[in-house]
Amino acid sequence: MKHIVALAMASLLCLATLAPSAEAAEFRLGFAAMASQLGATTGVPMENEHYGPNGDSLQLTTTGLMVWRKADNWTAFTDGCRSWVSGPHGVQERGNDERFQWEADDLRSALQTIASTPFDAAAEEAALAMVNASRAQYGVPPVAMDGALRQVARAHSRDMGERNYFAHNTPEGKSPFDRMRTGGVGFGAAAENLGYGSGYGSNADSVRGNHQAMMAEAAPNDDHRQNILNGSYKKVGIGVYRTADGRIYYCCDFTD
Repeated sequence: MKHIVALAMASLLCLATLAPSAEAAEFRLGFAAMASQLGATTGVPMENEHYGPNGDSLQLTTTGLMVWRKADNWTAFTDGCRSWVSGPHGVQERGNDERFQWEADDLRSALQTIASTPFDAAAEEAALAMVNASRAQYGVPPVAMDGALRQVARAHSRDMGERNYFAHNTPEGKSPFDRMRTGGVGFGAAAENLGYGSGYGSNADSVRGNHQAMMAEAAPNDDHRQNILNGSYKKVGIGVYRTADGRIYYCCDFTD
């Protein structure tokens, strides 16, 4: 059974001085070397490198995941479908369902398991297209995906999924606007739409269901729809996160 829930936060004017931005995440050492070779493919780091429970080093980016394997000392990047592996012959690209001959048998499924990022960049781009199609229908200029704002939206989608809540404010009371400031996003006006789905075959189907429900809203209970069609917004950040048990969280942050 498909299930959709949506929340909207209407636009607010931010008159307070913006708080200092948090230290930006960055690629370092082996991950920096990999990023320099792959360029835009690796996206922008969403967090600094850290160690997983098994000793592997991980770093989530806007397009996938960097990983250094403790077991065999190689570095790789994956976008969830394809992987770039720094092995004995330099950096080589392959599908996640493929393996190079030099990869050990006991590591056949390692990258697939480690690197299946829960973020869906394709679904996020589909959501952007839906938003802009609706804006065009009503003569409203399109919004552009902003990298920093996308990181903020993805972080909140992931936080809701991992901690099993659905709200604009975190359990600690951090609002969307607090999270934007912490993420280094400047704004005068901003808004957030949230969506949730379960029982969908794909993330894009869930996003489509949320978007259609938002656009079907009627006044005075049409905050989502107003946010989507607000011409003062020029930028958007969209994060789509799917949990292991199939819950899909959708966060869409708008700024001027």
